[in-house]
Amino acid sequence: MNRSFLLLISFLFLNTPIFANCGEAYSTATYALSHTKKSLESNNFDHQRYYADRAIDALEKTKGLAENCGCENSMDFILNGLVDLKKSADPEDWDKGRYFAKKAYEELQSLINAFDVCTSSTPSVAYNMGDIAIADTSSNAIQIEKNGLKEQQQQLEQQQQQLLEQQRMLQGKIEKQKLLGLEMQRARELEYEEQLKLKRMVEISLMEYGTKFKDIITVFNCSNKEAYINWNVTRDESVLRSETLETTRKFYIDQALTLQKQAVEVLTKCIKQ
Repeated sequence: MNRSFLLLISFLFLNTPIFANCGEAYSTATYALSHTKKSLESNNFDHQRYYADRAIDALEKTKGLAENCGCENSMDFILNGLVDLKKSADPEDWDKGRYFAKKAYEELQSLINAFDVCTSSTPSVAYNMGDIAIADTSSNAIQIEKNGLKEQQQQLEQQQQQLLEQQRMLQGKIEKQKLLGLEMQRARELEYEEQLKLKRMVEISLMEYGTKFKDIITVFNCSNKEAYINWNVTRDESVLRSETLETTRKFYIDQALTLQKQAVEVLTKCIKQ
């Protein structure tokens, strides 16, 4: 058996398990990245945490495979990604979960890049044995996947900007509504104070007028029973809450006109005595 063939067999025997582990690590890392992206794009709290848990499982498998892969530059990204994903899977609120999912997504993108570097840095090997030539060449599939992930990241960033703009617009509308509500509440309180002031002044004035009217009919010797008029017009203050200032004014004007009409009738009967 010639020397070249022995070298080829030794190389394949020693390196095939490592390449296999690197391929599996890359595959599980891709799953982790995909689930992290779904967690980041989820539109409710439960889905966001669910996909974060799925990403953790995939990344834990990646960690075990990467330890035997020989790609040392990948381990920091894996560990950092696990820290962020665990925080995303059990966050204080949805915003915090999305924040850590985004950090994990960035770490896993760097992890994919690290695997790309490790794969592309593996030397090509060629052995000539007669008419047989064996060569290890890199595949375009990795670059295509990488480009696809970058495009997805750009789309995600655009969507995030749109969501942030919509959130700012909605927050602005909410603030305007709050200010409008406070202004309306303040205006109503001022109106209520005017209603109370009107109520007290009119009721006191009518009672005073009633006392003077009794004195007048006494002077005119109109002491019949029909001469009595109840000038005590009182209302509960809580009633004013359910009506406007204009309604309150109209009520007291009507009461004053009614009492005045009764007073005229009393004086007319007094003349006819």
